[in-house]
Amino acid sequence: MSNQTDLISLSQGDGSALTGVGKVLQVVNATFSGGYSTSSATRTDTGLTASITPTNTANKILVFVNLTGNSAYGGTGSGPYGQFTLMRGATDLTRIEGEQGYTANTASNSTGSCSTTYLDSPNTTSSTTYKVQCSNAPSNGIIAINSSSSVSTITLMEIAG
Repeated sequence: MSNQTDLISLSQGDGSALTGVGKVLQVVNATFSGGYSTSSATRTDTGLTASITPTNTANKILVFVNLTGNSAYGGTGSGPYGQFTLMRGATDLTRIEGEQGYTANTASNSTGSCSTTYLDSPNTTSSTTYKVQCSNAPSNGIIAINSSSSVSTITLMEIAG
């Protein structure tokens, strides 16, 4: 019974008594509700960005990204393909759900949302910016996020290393 009581006490605490690897040290959350669209094959910032300053170079940053209201429209033949990429500064970290788009001569295609979770080791105690970029691979038609007044989010969690 005492183990159950200890567990309940711990879950109701603020976490300040926890130590060691894996402890969540800080959380930063940012939302982006503005519209974004591109027809360019060159990657551009979508506007979804957040910064965090790690407290120790050994710590990790756990990144959660959710892009909503994604759509592809216009274009012919191969249609537009949005390639979303999670970046740390100018460094590619990972693709987010591969490509969003369509291949038929359809007027539009709503793909809803896509998301990713990524554990990064930035090895710094300087302010570090994470952002999402997008390119329209064939530069044919338009790729958009946050259509229909949706909101995209990025959450950064510093994890003790």
